[in-house]
This record gives sequence, structure tokens and C-alpha cells, in this order.
Amino acid sequence: MQSNLAKIVTLRLAALSYSLSQPLAQLAERCGECIDQPELLNRLLSSNQTRFENGSLFYVINPFGIQISANIAKSGVDLQYMGQNLSEREWFKLTRDSSESLYLSDVYVSQPDNVIGITAVHQIYTRNGTLLGYLCVDFKLENLPYFVGVEPETNQWKRLAGDPSIRDLMFHHKRTVSEMETQFESLRPIIKELILSRGIFHFKFHFSASRATLWHYDDPMRYQVILLEDMLQPSLCLAYDKRPLPEEISITDSILDGLFDLFFELRTSDDYLYVRSCSVNVVNGLVGLNLSWDSQHYLAIDEFLNTDPLHWIGSDNVWFGDDVRSGT
Repeated sequence: MQSNLAKIVTLRLAALSYSLSQPLAQLAERCGECIDQPELLNRLLSSNQTRFENGSLFYVINPFGIQISANIAKSGVDLQYMGQNLSEREWFKLTRDSSESLYLSDVYVSQPDNVIGITAVHQIYTRNGTLLGYLCVDFKLENLPYFVGVEPETNQWKRLAGDPSIRDLMFHHKRTVSEMETQFESLRPIIKELILSRGIFHFKFHFSASRATLWHYDDPMRYQVILLEDMLQPSLCLAYDKRPLPEEISITDSILDGLFDLFFELRTSDDYLYVRSCSVNVVNGLVGLNLSWDSQHYLAIDEFLNTDPLHWIGSDNVWFGDDVRSGT
């Protein structure tokens, strides 16, 4: 991740760890007193949910990664997960090897609901220091409180390669499959979180160069350049405070899915006629397209969604004249 964003994420993870340390330590100590009595353990976790009103799921595992409590959520107690083996989870391996009593997992996209989350894990010990297990609390990122951080640095000089196909005639050079295309499905939940909940109002995909540029409500005069490796990290969301969409903006999760479907189709359906970059601005409601034949277009989101993709990449394309395939 870029150093400026990594600094913000590190500061906010530290703030989250500090805020959770004492209450989790107290609950973990009480878990140790009834860890061999599942019914009491489940009742203890259920009765303590109000102390962690931002937590979405509570459970306890033993030192070997086997879950010994139910899944405790606001919706109720789910016993079916008792006994499941979590020892192969990456966060458990890192927790087991950590010298700290409290461990925060990497930010992740949970399956199958694509919710951005993070798990806090606190060790459970006896009074004489014997490890009994781990108290785990899952948090949805959207429910976490505001953390004060530093503003991103946006004036760093970045030199990035452009689209190599521009150097050749369109019909003499096929589209090169980019890494962004192969990873596009993994990007969806992260980009939607940034737009719908993290204050990003303008987002532009640069497919061929596998990067993006984005604009934030609080700093609209400047944009940030984000590399694909950074976009693929769900923890990128931590660099931006939770911020609901203004009431005047009507963009929704389903509209973004429709836009992303069309962006991907226009990028991958043809080797010669394709989108080099595309953008969406949820404030002015416009889609921007930069096409392989050096043509740029800006149109309303609704108009774009209601336009047949063949208009852009098919044999009835109007931007070349009589015969788009002959190049005349």
C-alpha cells in the first residue's frame, strides 16, 4: 500500500486496538472462569454484547483452533458452529504466534455477503498463565467508530506506464489482458464500500495500466492515484472515514453493480474495440468512457445503463461510419 495510506491505516488500527483492549481483557478473564461450561459461556457472551455495540459476532475457540462456544449475534445464538475447526485460518495462525494479548486481523471481505470486516482476538489465560483459548469478536467496518487520522498526502510524484496499445494502429494490435481485468470481481465490494460509505464520489478505472484515480468529498480539488495491489486490500477502506451518501445522491448498490457489469463487458468483449478507462461520478451522475479508438464520451448514468453495449463495440457502432471493422 502507498506509504501515506498505510500510515493512516496503521494509526487507525492502533486507535481501534487501544479502544478495545481493556473491555476485551475483562471479558476474556470472565470467559476463562466458565470456558469448560459451554452453556454458561454462551450466556456470558450474549449478556456482554451491549458492551461492544459495534460487534457483530462473538465466539470462543480453544488453543487448537476449535470453536467451543456458539456464534453469538444480536439475532440470537447459533449452536451449529460449535466444534468447527478454525486452525487453518490465517488470523488464527498469526494470533497463535503473536506475543500480544490482543490481535487484530487484517481487514477482509467476508463470504458470501461481501461485507468488509475485521476480527479482534484476545487471549484467555488462567491466573497462573496457562492459555485456555481465544475470545473472538467480529466487527463490520461500517459499524466502527470514527478515528482521528492524518490527511493523505496527494502531491507525491508518480510515474506509471500507460496503455501500450495506443502506440499502434487499433486493428493491428489486440487488447492486452490486464491484471485489473483478472481481479475485477475482487475489486467490486471494496470499490462499492468506498463509494457508498467512505466518501469517494468520483472513481476512475484505468484498465490497461491496472490503477485507479479517485476523488473524496473532503478534498475534491485533488485526486489520488491507487495501484491495483492497494485496491485489492480491503484495509484500504480504513484510510477513509465512514461517511453516508448525501441525500441528493441517488446511487445504489444495484446501480453500481450494473455499471461495473457494463464496464467489464465493454473492456473484455472485443479485442480491438474496447474501453481503456472508465469512470463514474455520483455527484453529477455522469459516466466517462475512454475508448480504444481514441474517442471519449460522457453521458448520464441512466442513459449509459439503458444503451445497448453493441452501440460501443458492435457492428452497429456509429462512431466509425459505414464499416467499423474495415476501419473506413
